[in-house]
Parts: sequence; structure tokens; C-alpha cells
Amino acid sequence: MPGTKKTAALTKKPIAIQISRPIATSSTTPVTTGDTGDTLVPTPTLSSAFVSPMAPPNILIPAPPIGFVPVDLGNFRACHPKAGQIAAAPGAVAELANSAGYATAFGAAVPPAPQVAEDLTHASSWTTMRVATEALLAYVKSFEVLTWKVALADIEALGASARLIQAQNPAALAAFPTLAKLLDVQKVIAKKGAATRARTTKAKASAPAATPATIAPVTSAPVATVITPSTGGATH
Repeated sequence: MPGTKKTAALTKKPIAIQISRPIATSSTTPVTTGDTGDTLVPTPTLSSAFVSPMAPPNILIPAPPIGFVPVDLGNFRACHPKAGQIAAAPGAVAELANSAGYATAFGAAVPPAPQVAEDLTHASSWTTMRVATEALLAYVKSFEVLTWKVALADIEALGASARLIQAQNPAALAAFPTLAKLLDVQKVIAKKGAATRARTTKAKASAPAATPATIAPVTSAPVATVITPSTGGATH
């Protein structure tokens, strides 16, 4: 319809997060039910909603081709499209594909319409992929810290029990060498930190004390006494 703004096809859209456990939220965020019966909520913020830890979704994330070397983005500062250009790209591609008067309107000095349409399609597709990847990265980072918070609490609780068992019956932990190593990570880090601090303290203690600078005493030069002869002659 004329005068109606079209929704940009390449704008960033909120992603839905599939929750495998109930969630507790302090906001009025609407909760809907998907076709499969899963609970779906809009992307939460850690300040407004607590999302229970869960396993990551089973998705295939492709790896860059072997041997790929990223370009220096600093050399392409002028190659970033404006938001309006990103929004207009799909419509422009459609016009180029459906118009027969391109050559007449723009002349023979410009790139052919199929080439422009293909170049715009490729660039727009990479932009769409970047936006989706950035949204996925924010999603992944959120659940990474949430799940590690729970896992580290488990490790702390398990470590306390393991230390008691180690003191009373070390053989009981023989079947869990890797787990024991996991539980000792923080202990090893603490030992290394203590050793580093001890070496630093020892180095400072063994360093020769700085010799204070000797200041030569300041001697004042004798003041010469000037005797002025009397002009009136000697008096008797």
C-alpha cells in the first residue's frame, strides 16, 4: 500500500529461547506455548529474568574454512553500509530482477543488473548471518555464565567433601583421578599464587639496602673586613 512503511527484512529480530525447566521472572514478560508444547519466552535479560540452566540446543555451528585468515577490519572502515541501505537492499534486488528498463535508465557505463543484484544479495546475506550470529553469541554467553555458576557451586560442595575423604580414606578417591584433579584446580592456583608471593618477598628481603647519599657539609667562606682610613687625620 502507498505510504506504508515496509518492515526491514534484515533488521535484528529477538530470538526465542527454549526452556527445559520452569523459569522464575520478576517482570511481566508474556509466556507463550509453542506448537510442540515447549515453553517459549523472548530473549531475557539477566537483570529482569532468571533462566534456569539447561543443556545447549543441538545445533550445528559451522567452522571457518581451513586456512582462513580474517581481514583487518580497520582497513574496511568505509565499507560498512548504513542501516537504510541494509533495509532497502532486498527491495532493490527485486527491482533489478523484475525491471527491463535498467540499461535504458542507467546507461552502458554501469555494472549489469544481474551483477548488481547478485552482489547485493551476497552482501545482504552475510549481514543477515552476522546479525543472527551476534544474537546467538549473546544467548550462548548468557547460558555459559548461568551454567558455570551452578557447576562451580557443585564443584565447591564436592571439593569440601573430597578434602574430608582425602584426609580419612585417600583410597576412596582412587577411581576418580580426573575428578580429583578438577576439584584441586583452585587449590593449585592458590598454591602457585602463594609461591609467587613468597618468592617476591624473599627477593625484596635479599636485595641490598640502598645506601643513603652522603651530603657534604656546607662551609661558609670567611667574611673579609674592609677598613676604611679616616680622612680627617690622626687626633691626639
